[in-house]
Amino acid sequence: MKKSTLKTYLITLLTLMLVFALTLTAFACSSSDNKSDNATEEEKEAFTSLVSNGDFSSTSGDTQPYSVSSWSQYTPSTYNFENTVSGIVSTGADYAKKSSAWGNAANPFGEAKDEKVLMIYNKELNANGYYATFETAAYGYYKLTVKVKVVNTNGGGATIRLYADNGFAQITDINNTDEFTTYTFYVEASSADSNSVTVLLALGYADQKVSGYAFFDDVVAEKITAADYNTAKAAPAEETVRVMSLLNPEGEFNYYTYNSSDKSGVHTPDSWTWTTSKTNSTTLKHGVVSTTAVDWDEETYGENPGLPVVDSEDDHVLMIESNQSSTATFAPAAVYYASKSQVRFDLCTLYKIGFYAKVNVDSYDHISVADYANLGARIVLDAGSNGYATKTFSSKVINNGNEWRYYTIYVIGNQFSNRFFNIQIWLGDDKDNSTLVQGKAFFDKLTITPVKTFDASVSKSTVAADSILTGDIYYFDLINLLSEKDDPSEDPNLFENGDFSDLDAGLPVGYEFDTVGGSRAEIGRDVKIAVLNKEILDQEWTDDMKTQYGLSENPKYPYGFSNVLLVNNVIPAAYSVKTVEYLEIKQSLCYKLTVWMKTVGLDDGKNVTLEILSESGSSVQSFSVNTASDTNEYANGYSEYIFYFRGALPVLEENTNKVYLKVSNGSGSAYDPSSYQKGAFLIANISMEQIPYSEYSKNAGKNTKQQNYASNSTKVTNGNFNTFTPDSTEIDQETGLVALSDKDGNTHLTGAVSNWTNNVNSKYGTLQTEGTSVAFTLAKDATATQSVDLGGKNITKIVITGPSDYNKTFYTSSQWSSLLSVNNLTGKIGWKEGDTFNALEDGNYDFVVVSGQEDYNKLIAGIINI
Repeated sequence: MKKSTLKTYLITLLTLMLVFALTLTAFACSSSDNKSDNATEEEKEAFTSLVSNGDFSSTSGDTQPYSVSSWSQYTPSTYNFENTVSGIVSTGADYAKKSSAWGNAANPFGEAKDEKVLMIYNKELNANGYYATFETAAYGYYKLTVKVKVVNTNGGGATIRLYADNGFAQITDINNTDEFTTYTFYVEASSADSNSVTVLLALGYADQKVSGYAFFDDVVAEKITAADYNTAKAAPAEETVRVMSLLNPEGEFNYYTYNSSDKSGVHTPDSWTWTTSKTNSTTLKHGVVSTTAVDWDEETYGENPGLPVVDSEDDHVLMIESNQSSTATFAPAAVYYASKSQVRFDLCTLYKIGFYAKVNVDSYDHISVADYANLGARIVLDAGSNGYATKTFSSKVINNGNEWRYYTIYVIGNQFSNRFFNIQIWLGDDKDNSTLVQGKAFFDKLTITPVKTFDASVSKSTVAADSILTGDIYYFDLINLLSEKDDPSEDPNLFENGDFSDLDAGLPVGYEFDTVGGSRAEIGRDVKIAVLNKEILDQEWTDDMKTQYGLSENPKYPYGFSNVLLVNNVIPAAYSVKTVEYLEIKQSLCYKLTVWMKTVGLDDGKNVTLEILSESGSSVQSFSVNTASDTNEYANGYSEYIFYFRGALPVLEENTNKVYLKVSNGSGSAYDPSSYQKGAFLIANISMEQIPYSEYSKNAGKNTKQQNYASNSTKVTNGNFNTFTPDSTEIDQETGLVALSDKDGNTHLTGAVSNWTNNVNSKYGTLQTEGTSVAFTLAKDATATQSVDLGGKNITKIVITGPSDYNKTFYTSSQWSSLLSVNNLTGKIGWKEGDTFNALEDGNYDFVVVSGQEDYNKLIAGIINI
């Protein structure tokens, strides 16, 4: 090649390379997707947050401000879209050229920086913002940080607000910061298996309008430890830090939605839902009220209740009032507030519900002194659709003569499993008319706290005698969630030695330990098996313990009373433990088998198998268990696994399925070690209880399996009449046979035949309860009245006989309303002047008033065992 040609070629090549390099540089500088000009690729990808798009790097749209991906806009009633500009802006080199769209505000970083931030510009007084959510785990702890810069505001400042059903925390009036300032929130999550927390970033909030600029960046939510949270909670208060607990419903009643339409200042509590159960032309007033003198409306609500405790930061209480209307002199009701989220009462744990209450019940002549003492407010635990055998638990009635008092109600957790309930605050009771209330109640400072754990064999009487209760001067009532048999001597736990307390040579009785598939492993050398009791697990984990059990750390226990069974493959092996005796699943009956487990030291992608097997050894249901990702500190990393069973359909002979429980770590054989595994599993708190069908049918949840033996195979659907609706059928709890009476105790054939329609004319089979009868005589006198005790029931029949063979029977109010004035609440009965009354002959009339009469046995066909 000639020198001139070579020189030309090299010059051309160098020119092309220079152009390519300049092009790459220009592209890198103009890119608006990178977080920083100087950031490495690793740094650009390092931003992580439980809040999606917390760095505002993801946008949509072609012009600035860009739309905010994964966030929703907050537009309260005070929002005016015409005088606000908001969205994501890029603070890079072209910021000054673009900023005319938002009033030419200076770059929030003071210089060009290839960063994207959320900007809110209210040209005039306004309220505008954005919100997103992040998920929390039960009993989890979280930290959230937000960087904020606020410029040229008027009317207030920026707001950061975190909220969920159970409460909120906020930092408001963030004003005129010279640079980005970091604000921090520490969060204790609720006890629900999963929940979400909303993060709101705003300039102006609710009825507070603000003008100016607010810039937000780097919204980081991350999980932290309980120690981190407790340290923050114990630290001195700071303007830039908030600590919030969402464990239980907000009971200070400072968390509410402002009701601008209510001039008297009654607002909606955000952790609670209002329900009107039963009213009678009642005037109801309810909600969060301020007790400060300037806010209290005495003309509307009467005397100011004041506060139970002087608290400069809290002047709000919850009010429930049922009162007579203009058309009724006595109009009682049964109404309540229910927590929006359910509260988890952990197994074998004693809880205390504490609160202040001030309750005044109106008295009337027809209410006896004894009945009056049973009227008032109460606290109720309601299971909703969870299907427990007992759905609701109620405290005693509170009627304290209109003065603030503090009350404590203790709750004994179930011994087998966690229970979930909504907390309800009632005024009155909808049981019948005699328990309805006219009056007023105030509540404040409601808290729910765990007190202590106890052994699974505890009884209600043992807890009631505990010094915690007997020494509590505010003790009011005890609610018992324990599963109990009708015969107290019978153990409701059907699983033998599930707590590993019965040992033989150090191993739990009723269990068989063996290798899998004929593989070889020696106990003590290759596999370490031990029952670790509370005394061992409460000690410091020494080097000797590390050697003895093959674990580098103390595995602890899920609850304070637990013994733990350890099976540790210290070398790759295949080893298992199974129950010796079969578990019986009787026909028609339902069961719940619960196992708490933890795994330690398993290789990535490896699992322990927890399974139910049939008599023949075939697998029925199973879990693949690896709890390494379970960071539930409350249960020390243990997870609960539940098997639900429904027994076979009832037949003439015994139809019981027998199964057994097995846990295996590794598989294979003596000739195939490829599936051997190293690592440990720990088991605690195995229990099995009989449950109602309603609980079996509502079993969907985390770590649950269902086995239904109630199959029905006929060409005509349910042609063998073996399928019925369990909830409406009485089943013998020993044999599983369908009984000859339904759940109401009426001696007729059970109904609810699945896939068949009842075509029996009910008038041929309808019977009625006798009800309660009261007899008296009234003269034909327009002023004559009689008050009768209706036992809280409605009048279902009135029979009147009198002169000239007068004989009339009335069944409904529409039939007697032209002749009689009847009050089902007070039991007062009298004549009503009018044409019907005037047509009666003079003289005495004999009355028989029947209340509480009910129809039953409308279905007289159904399924029985014969």
